[in-house]
Amino acid sequence: FMKMQIPNLSGFERSKGMSKLIDQMILLAITRGAIAGELIMTPDLSEVVRVALVDPATIEFKLLNGRYIPTQDNEKTVLDIPTFVYEGIDEKVDDPYGRSPIFSALSMVLFQLQVLNDIKAVVHNQGYPRLDLMIIEEVLLRRMPIAIRNNEEKKEKWMNARLNDIISMYNNLNPDDAFVHYDSLKVGEAGGKGGGALIDPEKLMHVIDNLIQSGVKTLSTLLGRRGAGQTESYAKVEIKLYMAGLAGIQRYISSFMEKILTLYLNMKGKQGIVEFRFSPIEIRSELEQEQFKATRLNNIAVMYDRGWISQEEAATMAVGHAPDSPEPRVAGTVVRNSDGSPVSGTTDTNPRAGGNTDSSGN
Repeated sequence: FMKMQIPNLSGFERSKGMSKLIDQMILLAITRGAIAGELIMTPDLSEVVRVALVDPATIEFKLLNGRYIPTQDNEKTVLDIPTFVYEGIDEKVDDPYGRSPIFSALSMVLFQLQVLNDIKAVVHNQGYPRLDLMIIEEVLLRRMPIAIRNNEEKKEKWMNARLNDIISMYNNLNPDDAFVHYDSLKVGEAGGKGGGALIDPEKLMHVIDNLIQSGVKTLSTLLGRRGAGQTESYAKVEIKLYMAGLAGIQRYISSFMEKILTLYLNMKGKQGIVEFRFSPIEIRSELEQEQFKATRLNNIAVMYDRGWISQEEAATMAVGHAPDSPEPRVAGTVVRNSDGSPVSGTTDTNPRAGGNTDSSGN
């Protein structure tokens, strides 16, 4: 599989390394609700060329003899082959198709887009002061020629012509032009800040944001929506919950990779099952990690000193393998708390550990 990261020297080729592959699988799992792919082999079936991911939206299952068979292109292409793997997210018992984790948020996102378009139209129409031109019809009628005034059809055309003249004149005004007009026209302002809104857009968008957060199952800290009352500890809890959700997605990717890698291992003539695991995501600083590690080691040492566990068990719990020495190299070494104080009931006889030894041995 390391060969997939070797660049193609004969021409352009998209990246097909393991990191890129996992990134694409995460995207498929979140947006499509499933991960699908095929192990591409050489013509003689002796070596793996690459792992080709397949858009799960193109996969259709048909039930045949009690088995779900994956197909493509309206069942023209049958993928009932051992090198094809499909992992659905949150599958139902009687449905092999996966479900996208963000599917519940789509309706609210579309609704938010509609609201944003409405707010844009409102701001364009009501957000800025506009001229309010009122034509005094009585003055125009006095200036209307008598021949036209007695003909309703000509009268209407004449009035519309004067109206269009005024509209054209003011549409062609520059921002610094002066308003010069007869007393038949009254100029005022309409709209603007004092128009009064029927709803508060900020409150409406806040409600929609909360619904979207619930739909995408992402907490406020990750979306930059932390409130004034949320503490750092509260934010850390939210981040841990979010990491637990990511670990759930990683489990499906691990299952996909285990099937692919186990198949490759068996093709190479080796029996066994491959286990694929992600390293845990760490949000603690190096100092915090070392403090937690020191506390854990001290707890193991206390259990050993109390006789609850053996040297072998203590070593396995502390470092993951058998002890290098059958007994502690420094007998009576003090066991300390995370703050540096000795654990009650232990004696410090090791000056290198930071303790002092008097003449009585205490």
